[in-house]
Amino acid sequence: MALRYITRCDGGNGMPSSSTLPRPEEWPSTRVGRVTAGLAFVLVLAVLAIPVGFGFVAAGIPGGLRYSLVFSAMLFFVAAYGYVTQLAPRRRNPDRVIALRNNNEPATEIRGSALIILLVFGTVSCLAVFFGMAAVDYFQAGPDVPAKQIPAGLCAVAALYFGSFPLLVLAGRIRPGHVVLTPNGIYQRGWTFSSQLSWEALAGGKASAYRGAPYVLAIAYANAHWERRSHTPVWKIDKLPPKPMIAINCAAFAIDRNLLYHLVMFYLNNPSARAELGTERSIERARSGDPR
Repeated sequence: MALRYITRCDGGNGMPSSSTLPRPEEWPSTRVGRVTAGLAFVLVLAVLAIPVGFGFVAAGIPGGLRYSLVFSAMLFFVAAYGYVTQLAPRRRNPDRVIALRNNNEPATEIRGSALIILLVFGTVSCLAVFFGMAAVDYFQAGPDVPAKQIPAGLCAVAALYFGSFPLLVLAGRIRPGHVVLTPNGIYQRGWTFSSQLSWEALAGGKASAYRGAPYVLAIAYANAHWERRSHTPVWKIDKLPPKPMIAINCAAFAIDRNLLYHLVMFYLNNPSARAELGTERSIERARSGDPR
């Protein structure tokens, strides 16, 4: 999909809050107290893992420090991911709505959050390093470790599996993704897949929730022409829906979730407004914080 950028909204302090927009009732509310307590627990474990590592050194097991530090780093990444996806106010993020050319057609793109992918990248990379170190240590262990080839092999397989994720990210097969709205249809590039439907193929849209994440669904007719593709053989962390539709995980985007929902629904329900996609008018509509 050829993209050529022509306009960007920098928005200064970021996109305005869309708190005035009605929040879809289908979306679950964030239990701030429970999430905060969970993140605090993870952070405590991350901090405690560091002195535990030095305790291994004092006990004559210097290798334990490496594992403790990697484990601590992984927990810090997990806590940061939880904060960004559950608690962080989206209005503080930079504007992620831009105008571009898509195959010589004007289009408006809503970009996904690169920070979220980076945090997942860090978490899984720590797991790859952890199991990689374990595999090497088992292979190098002395005869006092019985059947060392079995745990060494299992750890090596785990290291290769987790190591494939950062490689796929670096290769561009897993990426933050985006949603592109054109006068003719919607194109979605998820983390691991791409999907495209024309406006005429769409029967309607609605808000939904899947595993606690807020979604906006643009649902197509059962016999609609649906172009889709999976970009990874493994790590299908976001999957194509089973039926023709554009399923957008709003938690994977940097902009306000309410605004993303109302932007998509506005153009879905107002065919006459689709001609403005890819123009400054569509950018102004997003920057206003209320596309209605």
